[in-house]
This record gives sequence, structure tokens and C-alpha cells, in this order.
Amino acid sequence: MKNIFKTLLIVVFALFSTGCGGGGGSSNSGPVVNLIGTWEYIITTENSICDGLAAQGIEIIESLNGDYTKIGNITIDGTGFGIDSHQNCYIKPVYKVSSQLQGTVSEMNVNEFKRFVKNANAGDNTISSISIDSFTNNKIVETITYTNGVIAREILIR
Repeated sequence: MKNIFKTLLIVVFALFSTGCGGGGGSSNSGPVVNLIGTWEYIITTENSICDGLAAQGIEIIESLNGDYTKIGNITIDGTGFGIDSHQNCYIKPVYKVSSQLQGTVSEMNVNEFKRFVKNANAGDNTISSISIDSFTNNKIVETITYTNGVIAREILIR
């Protein structure tokens, strides 16, 4: 159960957790979105002990030295899910600045973004499927379904 809620926070980082994917796209794979900028995030669940709660905050994705095709520092300031020793869900503060993925390509189409999210969660064998429900420059909605029936939905809005 803890892996599922750890992954919910990883979803926030999913855009930036690997160095693969990105780099524009073909015309048949929809719009290309540049992830650089400030995003508000909201994460909710279905079929879990965290139902009814929402993790939320802001995610600031800086360009790398002014190059808007590459990711620089990433700052997350908000909340995430936690599980206490009695298996109760609670909202906990999250603040993180990461520079480990500087240079990752910031522009991608929906297929590249989906592959990026899958790669960010590689090794999590509790994930059944990942879908991208909306993919525009102003809003990204992704849904992760787990093998135990838990569904996590993240909305990113500029």
C-alpha cells in the first residue's frame, strides 16, 4: 500500500524522472507541449484509503540556463499523501528542489509524455495502466490504475 502512495507523489515528478523521451513529435501524435513553467497540481484517488483527500501544490519547472527546450531545476511546494502506522492516510507537506535531471528535453507530444510517465514508474509492478486524459499547454490530466484497483488521478494546470 505504501508503494502506491509513494507513486502518487512520483506522479508529480513523472515528467522529469528519466532522461528519455521528449524532443518534439510527429504531426500525427497531437500537440507538442513544453513543460517549462509553473503548474498547479492536484492528485486524488479512487478505491483507496485516501479517497476524499487531495494532495495539491505548485510545481515550478525552470529552463536550463535560458534554454526552453531543456529542463533545469524543478521545485515542488505543496502536499502529498502519507500513510501512518495504523494504515490511515493523511496529507503531508512536500518541498523539494531537484537539479538531477537538468538537460532533459522539455518538449514532447502525448505519446512521448505517456512513455515518459511509464519510464518514471519503471519497476513498479503494481501499475496496471497509465492513461493521458488531457494534454495541452495549459492542462495535463493523467490517470494511473493499479493492480489492486486503486486509481490515482493527477491534474496539472498552468
